[in-house]
Amino acid sequence: MAGHICVFISSTFRDMQDDREVLIKRVFPQLRKRCETRGIAWTEIDLRWGVTSEQQAEGKLLPYCFQEIERSRPYFIGLLAGRYGWVPAAVPEDLERLHPWLVEHRGCSVTELEILHGVLNDPGACNRALFYFRDPAYAASVPAGRRDEFLETGPDAAARRARLEYLKNRIRRCARDGALAFAPREDYPDPGALAELVLADFGRIIDELCPPGQAGDPLDEEIARHERFARSHVRRYVSRASLETLLDRHVEDDGSPLVVSGDRGCGKTTLLAAWADRWRQRHPGEVVIQHVVGASPTSGSPATVIHRVLEQVHRDVGFESQVPAAPEIAVRWFEYLLHQAADKRRFVLVIDGADQLDADPALPRIEWLPVHLHPACRLIVSASPGPILDVLRQRAWPVIEIEPLIEEERGRLVTEFLAACGKTLASGSMARIAAAPAAGNPRYLTWLLDELRYVDSADRLPGRLDACLRAEGIDALLALIVERWLSDYEEGCQLARRALQLLVTVRDGLSAEELVSALQMADRPAVSRAVATPFLFAAEAVLGGSDHQLIIRRGPMQEVIRAAIAATDADTSWAVDRLASHFESLEDSSDRKLRELPRLLARTERWSELHDMVLRPAVLAAMIERHRGELIAAWERLRTRFHPVTSHRDAWHLWQKSVASDRDRARAADVMGTALFWLGHHAASTDLLVEAAQIVERLDGRASEAYACAARTAGVALSQAGRGRDAARWLRSALDTFRRTVGLYHVATFTAMSNLAGCLLELGDAAAAEPLLRQIVDAEFLGHGSDNVRLQATSTLAGLLFHRGAWREAEALQREVLDALRRTAPYDDPALLAALNNLAATLEAQGRHDPAETAYREALAGRARSLGAEHPDTVQSMNNLAKLLRARGDSSEAETLLGQAHEIAARAPDADPVGRAVIAHNHALQLASRGDASAVAVLRDVLADLRALLSPDHPLVLGCLYNLGELVLGANHLADATSLLQQAVDGYVRTTVASHPQRRAAALALAVALARQGDRRGAASLLEAHGWAEQVWGEQAPAPPASPPEPEDHGRDRVAPSVRKPDDEGRDRAALLAVLRANAHDDLYDALEQFPFITSNRFIAGLEDLAHRDDSGAVLERSALLRHLASGKPLNQDCNPLTEALAVIRRAGSSGNEQMLVRLYPFLRAREVLAHLKSLAIERDDHDAATLIDRIAQFVHHDRPLGKATR
Repeated sequence: MAGHICVFISSTFRDMQDDREVLIKRVFPQLRKRCETRGIAWTEIDLRWGVTSEQQAEGKLLPYCFQEIERSRPYFIGLLAGRYGWVPAAVPEDLERLHPWLVEHRGCSVTELEILHGVLNDPGACNRALFYFRDPAYAASVPAGRRDEFLETGPDAAARRARLEYLKNRIRRCARDGALAFAPREDYPDPGALAELVLADFGRIIDELCPPGQAGDPLDEEIARHERFARSHVRRYVSRASLETLLDRHVEDDGSPLVVSGDRGCGKTTLLAAWADRWRQRHPGEVVIQHVVGASPTSGSPATVIHRVLEQVHRDVGFESQVPAAPEIAVRWFEYLLHQAADKRRFVLVIDGADQLDADPALPRIEWLPVHLHPACRLIVSASPGPILDVLRQRAWPVIEIEPLIEEERGRLVTEFLAACGKTLASGSMARIAAAPAAGNPRYLTWLLDELRYVDSADRLPGRLDACLRAEGIDALLALIVERWLSDYEEGCQLARRALQLLVTVRDGLSAEELVSALQMADRPAVSRAVATPFLFAAEAVLGGSDHQLIIRRGPMQEVIRAAIAATDADTSWAVDRLASHFESLEDSSDRKLRELPRLLARTERWSELHDMVLRPAVLAAMIERHRGELIAAWERLRTRFHPVTSHRDAWHLWQKSVASDRDRARAADVMGTALFWLGHHAASTDLLVEAAQIVERLDGRASEAYACAARTAGVALSQAGRGRDAARWLRSALDTFRRTVGLYHVATFTAMSNLAGCLLELGDAAAAEPLLRQIVDAEFLGHGSDNVRLQATSTLAGLLFHRGAWREAEALQREVLDALRRTAPYDDPALLAALNNLAATLEAQGRHDPAETAYREALAGRARSLGAEHPDTVQSMNNLAKLLRARGDSSEAETLLGQAHEIAARAPDADPVGRAVIAHNHALQLASRGDASAVAVLRDVLADLRALLSPDHPLVLGCLYNLGELVLGANHLADATSLLQQAVDGYVRTTVASHPQRRAAALALAVALARQGDRRGAASLLEAHGWAEQVWGEQAPAPPASPPEPEDHGRDRVAPSVRKPDDEGRDRAALLAVLRANAHDDLYDALEQFPFITSNRFIAGLEDLAHRDDSGAVLERSALLRHLASGKPLNQDCNPLTEALAVIRRAGSSGNEQMLVRLYPFLRAREVLAHLKSLAIERDDHDAATLIDRIAQFVHHDRPLGKATR
């Protein structure tokens, strides 16, 4: 096959050493390099040394030779000269039973047997076999002392030469008859000539498989790997008709996806492989796409699974769009593209081993699996019991449980397995095996039978069988097998122990060549392929790799092997060093290198090497394209030692020296800028991305689609960096170009339109943003990613409505976006986490704190996992959660989060300046809550920063104006407060609806400032204009006074009039004592008769002040009863003081009036009072009142920080 060339080399040994040497050292490296440039893997099998005479005498060599030949077909190189070769005294009986033709060829040399098995017995199956016959005259050129090694000598020399000539003639005859595709190369003079011939012949084969300039198709090779892996399981399949029928019915139906489950080793892979093979045969026109985790080195990567499945669906089924290269985009469009393909043709998708998928920093393990599928796309997923299966069960998908083999099925498997191996067992032993409790597990049963194959005498068989049957499960049996490996394959160099140490350390397994290479150690005997081959075959039968690729997946198997080899820290360090050296030698763009090396370097704390690696141009470009999760994970480890911005800037200076053209410079700037952007350093990324866009503009002009893409990328980065005005210019230019190049109704155009609208909204220009967003949301367009663009626009539109105060409409859109993303996006997808954050902000604004906190915490956890603890989005989530927690009274956790956010912002001066300003703003409010006078100065600096970055009417600017005005008002700097609050009110009037709480709060604060300065008429007019009067007094609000009365303090506490008679104070004290001593309604009536003024507003306000100062529910009760009396209503047994207080709150209407209520009724500042009122509201199922009480508590605790929503 084109994707892999594995060549077996057959020859005699002693006389062909120089010839083999020239192939190994000169020819094969060139062919390997040529293959790599075309996406083909090259492997040669050279068993010329490392085999002991004892192994030869015991007949151990030939079975391994035959296995290697079978793996290498159809590639074979046969070298013949003047020697016939070594003839084994006997051939193992087991091998003769497997290959009966060997009986007729007893007395043949190993070389002839290899050629017979590899080529001549079935020439058609080996159409890439090449033979080379060396000129007999070559022997005369070697030194006399070595000449006997090149010629047949001894009494049977003539007979051996005759057999050699017969073999050559048979090869010639096969070529003449057309049975061989290539005639033998005759009489090459020396090893140098052989090198030229092999290089030319295999060069033509490689060109035929993959012409120059074309790379082999990686998809074909990956598909072939999975098919070979599946076929290797089918060979040992015991038919289970009932399960196959269930699978048939599922595929023929149009219901939800199906889950196949069962314990490890129960036969899930074997069942699905056999079923898929049978289904293809019965339905040749139907596409079956089968992905088996463990079939290839990267088969466990979610990104690989998604990309490979989409590529095969695109090629074999078809959909109009192209497969996205970036994993985080492909995962988001996975369901959409499958749906698009199913519209054209029915197909079956099998994901085998979902529980074995890797945990990826940027992608989830299984959440990308579609929840809702097109009826023509049939999905089957297998998983062993555990968390992944639990997630699948939560989707209510039907589950097929694979039960253990019944005894009859076990007996059938034992018989078929032994027959395939040329072995037999006594009926009693077979019965014992079939009756063993653990033998119901097919993996246990095949491991046990395979283990018995290695017993070298009948006398030892019962003992080994007893030992295996004492192992009560697959883990115990695996430990027993590994114990034998450590003994049988020690080979003087701890071969098995070292090999297993390497395999449990590496992530995606090792090929045979990689393993042998890593086992080469200067302080130990060299390890050859011939020495390693017996262990490789034994291990592959248990570990289940393919193509000599051994993989030990994380989980119980890995833990059992770790325990069995008893590795020390030194062993682990050795393995990591050896593996790191191997992967470092690979090409920088190699997926194997990018997935393995960063983690290995981190494990050995080789930080400088890891740092240098992720900054190399080819590595960084490949990571940005295919392995962004690995890049983020690497920098999470490096951040404490290197600053990403400094490192990338230094690397950029070096990169520029090697840039050959402007085009290369643009690509390099784009890669470097994109890396910084993804690492969260938006401000630092802008210069590079803008430079890339400017170069593309100079090279291709503004009318090119390439320019539009580069301009849009630069604009998005500038917007995220807080440079909104610059971002808007680039985004407008990109939008104009997209409209001209690809048309209005194209996903690229709508994407740029959505980006521009979001930028305009950040600038506070909602009037310009809304028409763009409405156009996208209402448009009827289809195409690659169109649903995602519409979701992005819907989310941005919801943000616009949020800032306007239309919370219910905003919430409805946000839930629509979130529901869609939960169906199609991974749980750590940035868009989904942003949607969670935005919904939480809307819920918080409505006073619904419990669901808001849940959403904030989910967004924070997801961002910390996927983006890192110091990413700007993660810091933003810390800030938002802290804001809510302080409103709920959890000041301890809130202050911890705010402190962390502030520290991170201080360490990252290049971070988003708007986000940094928001964090500084909230830090200032934290200072203010502690009575720190420096808070005002900090807020003034924040206001200056926000004004420089954003439009005057941006919600963040207005929020900062309001909070700064409140602080200045509290310090009684009335003129300054009036100016600040007036600017806030004017901005809110221009940009928000009349009922917006921030607008009304700013108006109330401004009214207080005006009243304190004596402008009672202006204050009353302001309150009336913003709806306060109606909410407090009802529709008949009192008219403003004709002339301003004496100034009254409208600050935190209400006080009695300033003009008092000398005896007022003593009378008030007596009245207060009477009221507080009243134990019943009659007592209170007595106090009222003695002191009629106790129902006046002045006296009741004094009681409420006392309730606030003492946090007293008892005082609240008296004040509430007096208010009841003041309203002209009688006291009775049903009169509840809390009810009266609750009525005060209910008169205020919906949330948003808490500032006004606290100013008018100071008793609401008492925590105990609020707790009692909240309990009463909940008891009466009064949601609106309970919500308003929560917001009153938030106001009382001085928590009005800014929150920043995300798009």
